[in-house]
Amino acid sequence: MSAAPGGACPLCGGARLREAARGAASRVARCEGCAMMFRLPYAAAKDRCEDCRDRCLDDEKCLDAGYSSAFLSARLEVDRVRLERLRAWAGPVRGARVLELGAGVGALASLLAAEAAEYRGLEPSPLFHRALSRSFPALALRVERARFPEGLGAERFDLVVAVDVLPFVEDPVAFLRAARERLAEGGRLYLELPNERLLGLRAAARGALGLYAAEPVHPGHINFFAPATLRAALERAGLRPLRLGQVTLIGDPRRVEMTLRRPLGPLARSGCALLRWSRLDLLLQQGNLVAAAEAA
Repeated sequence: MSAAPGGACPLCGGARLREAARGAASRVARCEGCAMMFRLPYAAAKDRCEDCRDRCLDDEKCLDAGYSSAFLSARLEVDRVRLERLRAWAGPVRGARVLELGAGVGALASLLAAEAAEYRGLEPSPLFHRALSRSFPALALRVERARFPEGLGAERFDLVVAVDVLPFVEDPVAFLRAARERLAEGGRLYLELPNERLLGLRAAARGALGLYAAEPVHPGHINFFAPATLRAALERAGLRPLRLGQVTLIGDPRRVEMTLRRPLGPLARSGCALLRWSRLDLLLQQGNLVAAAEAA
């Protein structure tokens, strides 16, 4: 696969590409220079909803179908574990000035706001912002419906959090550089995002679970990171990775239930426990990437 018109690697700018995966409406390219993977055409998917299976970001009918009280309960449970991890990786939240980029439906936001001395959030999706406002009315005025870095003055923060955001943004290095500029002295950035190092294996697993219809990847994602490319993106943005690793997804039954939108039976829960104990999913690069970084 040669360079596509307008197709250049968002990490290194290289134009020598090869195909890593193909879906019904797009391709995933891999840069031969730095191994970064990204969608072609390189533009965030919007207004996509195939019977709610693609979980689009702007369709009103997805709000009630996809973000029920049961989903929110699971989301809160997952995010309580995430908050513990965030404290361990990036430092204390209590008393800190916290900025969350991509506040989503507000579950993690509600936990961060309860501890932080100051909390601000940004959420560009109208769907997610409506869900957040409905479930956490007190947060609605603290989470602005804006796309980073819009909506912020000259404020700096002790902690900047971006969970499942980097795969969606055009020019991830510029996004990370802007996040670095929001860090106060000694401040830290905390990231979580899917590990797509073995994209083919992950796509096969998604297909087996019936996720994302005819696409091998999440319909809104345009960047697909592996540990090495995430480290490179952080360093290019002037950030020093303090810690970079993986956490389980399919070893966490609540996370699986949240993804599939249905409860798991005893056999499936036993399978999750076995994966969590054996760490097989992490050996196969099927977890979530987690990183904590500071300004270099």
